[in-house]
Amino acid sequence: MQSGVQKKESYTMLAGSNMLEMLTFHINQKEFGINVFKVKELIPYQRITKMPHQCKGVSGAVCIRGKTMPLIDIASLLGNPSLKHGEGIFVVTEINRKTQALWVSNVNKIQKVNWEDVVTPPAAARSQMLTSVVKSRSGMIGMLDLENLFDAIYKNDNQTATLFDRTALSGRSILVVDDSKTARRLISRCITAMGGEFTEAEDGAQAWALLNREDKSPLSFDLIVSDIEMPRLDGYTLAKQVKDTPFTAHIPVLLHSSMSGDFNKEMAMRVGADFYLAKFNAEELQSTLIKAVPETQ
Repeated sequence: MQSGVQKKESYTMLAGSNMLEMLTFHINQKEFGINVFKVKELIPYQRITKMPHQCKGVSGAVCIRGKTMPLIDIASLLGNPSLKHGEGIFVVTEINRKTQALWVSNVNKIQKVNWEDVVTPPAAARSQMLTSVVKSRSGMIGMLDLENLFDAIYKNDNQTATLFDRTALSGRSILVVDDSKTARRLISRCITAMGGEFTEAEDGAQAWALLNREDKSPLSFDLIVSDIEMPRLDGYTLAKQVKDTPFTAHIPVLLHSSMSGDFNKEMAMRVGADFYLAKFNAEELQSTLIKAVPETQ
């Protein structure tokens, strides 16, 4: 794994380039990938402590460097047999402001891919909780829908929209861009709770097609709320294109990502985004939506 300094340097170079560095691993016989910038460290198998009333998909708790965290049984969440005790590797991750370990069979390598090579999975694969698949020489690598997986574990945790004002976004139209159906549902719930309207796009390319129309008259949006990690065109590159294009530059961009931390916020500002918010806290999102939407002239 890269050191903290190396990761920052690499991330700085990738932001806005529509590239991804991905850690690949196997769960049983299937290969999956995760953004390397969500990975804190790799830990050999160690003792698992069972927890009372633990959720489905949680094998128990592990203590790593003095910090206790849940161990996520990805295999069982995908409907497959759990890994055998004593086997596998723990991938410690920070996702949606939470630290947890993912239990995988083995780790393969870090590889750099273009988001253009990341595509929507076949319909049959979507049932396996994949947002996308990556074309590689070894075959297809599945990108897990972590929002969906963690929604099954951390459900009802800061996901209920807290009502600020039923009319706070009345008459406002917001473009919601996210490859996760679960994330789009949670965001749209916050918007409609305040009287706003929304249009959905499943990735940056689909969003840009709505914005960059041939007649140069984009659909009227008051705000763009976009994920960062998406097939075909990522959120950093979308934000940069929006701000570099005269007839869309006026639209505020809020990057809303499962990659938390000040450095991600710094990268969002560097590519021209107006706001950055780590997923997912409904109250914080609603507050930021109110700040981000321009006041009526």
